[in-house]
Amino acid sequence: MQIRPSRSLRSITDASGESWLLIGGNDHETGKSSSPTEAHYNTLETFGRSWYGLEEVDYHWSAQDMMTLDQVPYIGQMTASSPHVYVGTGFNKWGMAMGALAASLVTDLILEKSNNYQELFNPLRSKLKTKDLQQFTKKNTSVAKDFVATKAQRPQRTADDLKIDEGALVSINGKKAGAYRDPHGDLHVVQSTCTHLGCGLRWNDAERSWDCACHGSRFSYTGEVLNGPATKPLKQLKADE
Repeated sequence: MQIRPSRSLRSITDASGESWLLIGGNDHETGKSSSPTEAHYNTLETFGRSWYGLEEVDYHWSAQDMMTLDQVPYIGQMTASSPHVYVGTGFNKWGMAMGALAASLVTDLILEKSNNYQELFNPLRSKLKTKDLQQFTKKNTSVAKDFVATKAQRPQRTADDLKIDEGALVSINGKKAGAYRDPHGDLHVVQSTCTHLGCGLRWNDAERSWDCACHGSRFSYTGEVLNGPATKPLKQLKADE
């Protein structure tokens, strides 16, 4: 029986010998959370206080887990035309274990040694099955819906409304933009369109970032790329543009 919501627990000892408890869970897709991102961290904190007597939280963050259509990671030669380019991705939330396996497998491939897992994780494995094609269609339909939904977002605020450490879509001279007022009171305004394929962006309150629901790209409040597939930063704007 699988218990929901699931939790992942791991103990860590740092270089100084101090022990830490890592609590994971509260899955949410990038840019699609129905509640503020901070709420997911608060739920994990409540769990830690209830079960482990947690007194304080020093760090929190969200990791992006890539999943392939058939749920089996891609580890090996990336494409048929790139014999010396290798990839390890799609670890399906098992990054610590699969990362170690990927390192071992790719090392063997480079050294031309046999490995029992080579065919299982081969990125060039057989054609997609019917179920995989259905999943592919479903995902692309979801992207189309996200594109339309994010483009339809209309700001209800102006940049002057933002309080310290607050970000939101705002209207500047009748145009939509993304704005954040930092702890010093300085305002940072960027275009609120992802530089990958043009989807609209949503503000992530917990990590002070602009997130794309379509393909998972993330940008800092000043526009730098935090996560791909986007490679170009967001254009910075002036508050009076």
